[in-house]
Amino acid sequence: MSFSTVQTPGLDSAFGFSRLTSLRPLTTHSGAGELLALLELSEEREDENSDDPVPSTPNSEFWGSSAILAKLHAACKGNWRPDPPSASPPRRLGRYQLIGRQGHGSQSQVWKAVQIAPKLAPVALKILPPESSSDPEQRSRFFQAVGLSHRLPSPPWLPTLDVGESDGYVYQAMPLVEGGTLADAISHRRGVMESGLVAPKTWWEGLTESGYRRAIVRLIARIARALAAAHERLVVHRDIKPANILLDRWDERLAFLADLGLARGLDDETPAEEDSSGTLMYMSPEKLLGQVGDERLSDIYALGVTLYEAVALEHPRRIPAGMHRSCVAGYLATTQPSRPATLVPNLPDELDQIIGKAIAHDPAKRYGSAAALAQDLERFGSRTR
Repeated sequence: MSFSTVQTPGLDSAFGFSRLTSLRPLTTHSGAGELLALLELSEEREDENSDDPVPSTPNSEFWGSSAILAKLHAACKGNWRPDPPSASPPRRLGRYQLIGRQGHGSQSQVWKAVQIAPKLAPVALKILPPESSSDPEQRSRFFQAVGLSHRLPSPPWLPTLDVGESDGYVYQAMPLVEGGTLADAISHRRGVMESGLVAPKTWWEGLTESGYRRAIVRLIARIARALAAAHERLVVHRDIKPANILLDRWDERLAFLADLGLARGLDDETPAEEDSSGTLMYMSPEKLLGQVGDERLSDIYALGVTLYEAVALEHPRRIPAGMHRSCVAGYLATTQPSRPATLVPNLPDELDQIIGKAIAHDPAKRYGSAAALAQDLERFGSRTR
């Protein structure tokens, strides 16, 4: 089964750089297990199709000569241990070879993988295990997210390259973003503030305080534009947070809004009990209280909370220690956050006001559209270069 509308060349063009560039981090930062899996994959590829050997053109020189492969194979062989079969899907799903798990949610896992045919290319595979794939509701939600992804422009939305099923596992192939998430960048920045600058391994590491702040404004402005494009196409994300904003390791301009697992089309009918979908700490007050409202404004609120957290390095609200779980939603819905300027010395008043408007408790006082939020951030950014 395949719903792919983007052929393999999209793997090279989705990010605007070559396959060699997107594979380079694998050669410099990956463990022995990943290298060996790639080496074994290249050998398997040569055996499967001797008329179409692994290319050694400049655009795919990572795969190099057989001598280089042999040296890497010898260096890695003794250190590699496979994942326990009980903890992982098969090493091969359809035309994809799994390399290593990148993350997981309550229902699915995301794996780094390599597309074997028609040509080698790195991908990320979102995998729904058999127990979830066989559940009609979860299966329907999975394919609904795939369908919604085809409505959205890429970049800045992470596109679906392929979808299929193998050995009871349903999977979605997407371009592999080597770098991390905005949550990783925020966590790193907290460490920098506590222990000082370290040798940079990504574009966001090693920035000065003002440089980091300018970069965050540019980044959230781009994400706001992506959100505006989705809203124009009647798609609401419903789970915007730092962990769902993917960052390329080397290029600040390559940021992607990912994970449409909870998204829905505003032209679709959604049961009322699903209207509270999302991550509690990023939900709007009206959503926390179970009120019916414009979910586009809830998306804007979540992006405002994300901006607040990225700038202040703290969440707008903290749950008091010992608070019972049943009280958390009501507490978050009724507690007014501190202004970010109280946490960040010398924060420009204009940026403080932009954040405050984005996370206004009253939906009527928020930005009326994601495009309006993007415009204010872009205007502020143009004056603070």
